[in-house]
Amino acid sequence: MLKEIIEKLSQESKKKFLEQLLAKANTLDNESFDFAYQSSLKFSINLGAEYLLARNQNETAILLLENYQKYSSAAELCKKLGLKDRAVENFERDKEIKKAVEVYLAVSDYKIETTEVVIGVGQVDYVDDLEKTEKGNNHTKAAEQALSLGMVKRAAKNLKLAGREKEAEELLKNSDPIKAAQVWERNRKINNAIGILFRNDLHDEIALTYERAGDFFSAGMTYYYQNKLEKAVECYKKSGYNEGISRIFMQLGKQEELVKHWEETNNSLALAEYYQDKEPLKSIQYYKIMKNYKTAAECFFKAGKTFEGLNLLIEHCLFEYAVELSEKLVHTEEDVKKLLNYCYKEAAVKNEKIQPTKALEFYEKSGDQEKVKEVSLKLMKDQAQSGNFKTALEYARKAEDKEAQELYENTLKFQN
Repeated sequence: MLKEIIEKLSQESKKKFLEQLLAKANTLDNESFDFAYQSSLKFSINLGAEYLLARNQNETAILLLENYQKYSSAAELCKKLGLKDRAVENFERDKEIKKAVEVYLAVSDYKIETTEVVIGVGQVDYVDDLEKTEKGNNHTKAAEQALSLGMVKRAAKNLKLAGREKEAEELLKNSDPIKAAQVWERNRKINNAIGILFRNDLHDEIALTYERAGDFFSAGMTYYYQNKLEKAVECYKKSGYNEGISRIFMQLGKQEELVKHWEETNNSLALAEYYQDKEPLKSIQYYKIMKNYKTAAECFFKAGKTFEGLNLLIEHCLFEYAVELSEKLVHTEEDVKKLLNYCYKEAAVKNEKIQPTKALEFYEKSGDQEKVKEVSLKLMKDQAQSGNFKTALEYARKAEDKEAQELYENTLKFQN
């Protein structure tokens, strides 16, 4: 009878009839149901699923929708049946990621898609304001706003304060912010995942999420602010953030680990500075690596190795600095005196054209009287040409030029 009716109806009438017949689908005999079901599939896969649901064939209905790639409909059906994981899976298949997140949050109006930690701060402030106000009970509004931001714990707290204890318990029971964040994570929206975790105070999960994403620097920073320093060091090592590792070892007072870390990362500056006072001779090798020969020589001097320090400076033509360091000490060793004298001469030669007064000073210290006379004579002429006869007289004396001395002495007398 049913078969004849369906076959005789027009296409449009047939569809309407099958939709209306749904209400009685559970009362049909198997043969009639099968025919009605097969007929419904010709119009709509969703309608066919409705027939299966009418006979409590839930799993078959879900499979039907999935097999025909009606993933969004399958997800909604799973959600209705309380099959959260399967609902999420189907929403993700259909690229409806936000809806998948909402399933685990137990929220139907999750407004913020980009939930980075810094996004929507003003809206979070609005929740704060609603909680603090004394005019009326705004906790219900605060709960709604918190839910729209995915702040499940905060929403539940406000529902309780609004006297809606049962709703709060249901929300906490049905929501899972960690799984919601993992949906974003699976779909490469790491900032969105972090946003949900941050707004629900799930800081341990934040670090783990960063680790899984390969962002070891952010993971390390998160662990550091949680005072999980060993985990922070592990992540900093993976990210190459050596400065952060050093800071933690210093904070913990782990000198051996700190030095070992500097050695492993070739941090010559840190090693040189570390050993400079403790073991100056050991610090020299690191200063040499950095080509900081001046400080390396200072370390030789500090260790009482003046000869070696002078040799290093001479090797790198740092004659003036050799003189500067040496003049602070009293030298009795003949080999040191010879090296120092050599430095005076080389420093003088280096300065003769650009700073003749400085060159003269070095020649005097070296005891090279001929060069003293030669440079003094040039300086004397320069000073006389500029009319500075007093200084010219001083240089005339150093040049041992009797005639010039007499001339400038008379010139000064005449002026006075």
